[in-house]
Amino acid sequence: MAGSNTERVTRSATSDKDESLIQKIIERVLISPLFLEKLTSSLTEKLAVQDGHIKVCTEKVELLENKYQELNNKLESLEQYSRKNNLRIFGVPKVEGKHTESTEMRYDVITIAHINIRSLVPKINYLKSLVEDKCIDILIVSETWLNPNISSGLVYINNYTFLRSDRVNRIGGGVGIYLRNTFKFSRIATSSAIEQLWISVGLGNKKIGIGAVYNPPHANTREFLDILEDSVVDCQLIVDEIFCLGDFNIDLLKNEQPSTILINEFFNITGITQLINSPTRLTETSRSLLDLILVTDDGMIVEYN
Repeated sequence: MAGSNTERVTRSATSDKDESLIQKIIERVLISPLFLEKLTSSLTEKLAVQDGHIKVCTEKVELLENKYQELNNKLESLEQYSRKNNLRIFGVPKVEGKHTESTEMRYDVITIAHINIRSLVPKINYLKSLVEDKCIDILIVSETWLNPNISSGLVYINNYTFLRSDRVNRIGGGVGIYLRNTFKFSRIATSSAIEQLWISVGLGNKKIGIGAVYNPPHANTREFLDILEDSVVDCQLIVDEIFCLGDFNIDLLKNEQPSTILINEFFNITGITQLINSPTRLTETSRSLLDLILVTDDGMIVEYN
């Protein structure tokens, strides 16, 4: 019995010594420069591999984001293509076989168009192609999304003058007018309480008023139309005819809608004719007529669409 107890004590003492020895070995290994160097090297290699994986994933995410943005821009372009309208009007008759000292271009017909662009800067190349392909003389642009920090040089189109009226203190909105730099024009002062821009353009012995208008969704329709009526009346005092184009955000396909009733009253009061009668915005679930062309003399119109 005594021998058995002695044997247990001896084993216990041996075990304690072994543990102590192992502990010392571990401590020495941990503080060994060679071990630390190898450990650091191994961890660095593994981290480098992980960084490589992260970089690859980041590049894939960026590629997908770029593709998404590209597709989104194409979808927007397709939508905006359905939200542009234009008209051609009689201008100054061309003089065949004669030359004048005037630098003003002579027109038998001029083309005026409107497009709701929803951010002009990233779509300026599309706009350049549009005015060239469609031979547009005057282009009204709504929702330019410009602000005072964006230079007009970023949205310059060769051979065109660009006039702009940016939204103040809020993002989005804004209107602009591109017109061939052969036109003589002057800017007409109007209220800044709504988003509008008016100019007077000389066509031979006539002056026509060109208006660019954007009415944001959920705006007060009555206030908007009251101010627009004042602008129209003021312009009629100094020009012969008026052509006003823009995104009114009043759906003329909904005849019983209060805003539609109000704008029809506006047409009657001002004597203005609204030309567009088909939807200007189409989605999978809706059709709406929001983008309008207003004229005081539809007898000048050659065609419109």
